Formats: sequence, C-alpha cells, structure tokens
Amino acid sequence: MRAVVAVVALVAWLEASVAHADAAAAETVRERFAPPAGFVSDVVAAGSFGAYLQALPLLPPGTPVLTFAGTPAHAPWAQAVVDVSVGARDLQQCADSAIRLRAEWLRSSTSSSTTAMGPVRPVFHATSGDPIPYGRYVAGERAFAQKNRLGWRSGARSGDDDEVWAAWLETVFLYAGSLSLARDTTPVTGPMAAGDLLVLGGSPGHVLVVLDVARAADGREQWLIGQGFMPAQSFHVIGWYAPDGDGALTVPSWKAPFPKTARRRFR
Repeated sequence: MRAVVAVVALVAWLEASVAHADAAAAETVRERFAPPAGFVSDVVAAGSFGAYLQALPLLPPGTPVLTFAGTPAHAPWAQAVVDVSVGARDLQQCADSAIRLRAEWLRSSTSSSTTAMGPVRPVFHATSGDPIPYGRYVAGERAFAQKNRLGWRSGARSGDDDEVWAAWLETVFLYAGSLSLARDTTPVTGPMAAGDLLVLGGSPGHVLVVLDVARAADGREQWLIGQGFMPAQSFHVIGWYAPDGDGALTVPSWKAPFPKTARRRFR
C-alpha cells in the first residue's frame, strides 16, 4: 500500500510541474519583468537554458509563496511565484530548485536529448561526490545511503517516464545541495548570463538563479534574480538587483553578500 501511495504522489507531483504547453496563456518571467529604465536585456539563444527560464509561467500576481506543507512562507522579498511544483517533502530547497530547473530543461531540450550514442541523460552529484545519473534510474537502479557514500540497488521499476523521473529528482534533492553544485558548475570569469548561478556553499548555504541580465549603455548591469528557499518552498522571483563596484551582489533574502567568486555556470 505504501508503494502505491508513493507512486500516486510522485505522479501527481510531476503533473503539477513546469508544463509550457499547458501554460501557454500564462504570463512569463520575461513578460512580467521588463528590464529597469535605461537597461536592455541581453539576447538569449532560442532553446537555451536562459530562454527556458525566461519562458517559465508565473502564477497570478498576489499568489503567496507556499512551503512544501502548503502553508504560507515568510518571503517578503517575493515579487512573483513561478508555476513549478515544490513537492510534498522538505527537499526542493534553494540549490535543489536550481537543479530542478536545469534538469527539466535538459529533459525537454531537443538539442541535448539525443546523440549518435543515444539519449543524453542528466547527471548531478551528491555532496559526497558520488554521481547520480538519471540513466541508472531508467535502467531500474536506485541509490541509497551507505555510510558517507551512495550505493546502488537494482530491481526497481525501469523506464523513462514521469514516475521514474520524479523518483530520480527526489534522490538528487535528498543528497545534493549548495556544496555539491561546485561539481556540476564552473566559475564564471566573464560576463554573467541568464541561467548562471550565485552559489554560497555551506550548511546552510544559499543559491540564486539569474533569470535575466540587462545592461546600460555605460556598462552597468542588473540581474533578475529567482530563488528557492528553506524550508522547501515555491520558486519565486525577487526582482532586479545590481552588483556593487566589487562585483558582489546583496539581496534582502540572505544575510551576506554574494561575492564575485560566487558566480557559477552549469557545465
């Protein structure tokens, strides 16, 4: 019975996920959040991760940020809630939200889904350093904690469908975090771009997602920032923010600035 309930919950979670086709009439991140006066948004390539983020549908204005338990979260900085499910467990927090969005883009991206060797399966790393490949879940394997590492068991349900996808995502959320993102990203040494991250690794750490980058004629930048939070809650947009003269970014949702060295980009 527990297995049946778990399957139903997982499928329900995926049915409430990001679904651009079903939300075609919804206002998107790009539509609601025009760049500040005097700034122009960077052009993003069609099909890119940045374009995917800017096309995310938003819930109606005034929609509250909710925790995984369905209760209102303390999020006075939230300016909009993105229509992405948060699940029913305290798993999809700040780093996990960034991973979730990246994973969903990889899954939906026709440019990265198939090669001559077959489908490209997303892989993220646990804080232990162990990889968690989606391909192993497709093959019927499942990860489990084994001391301070991950072990694998076979014999689970195989296939590439929403149920298996949800099971893999929950495992990634359980074992990954702001520290593990260092293995799945590289430092940004040049200009920031939509889809980049600001990562403060730690326990707790925090992760911000750059949804858009806008520039003024004099070279000044502003970044449109989104985030998940702790406890797990709705991914939300907190608005446009400008880095300071040293390249650090300060936002009201976190106690410390994000230094220039916090800039990361998914591999």
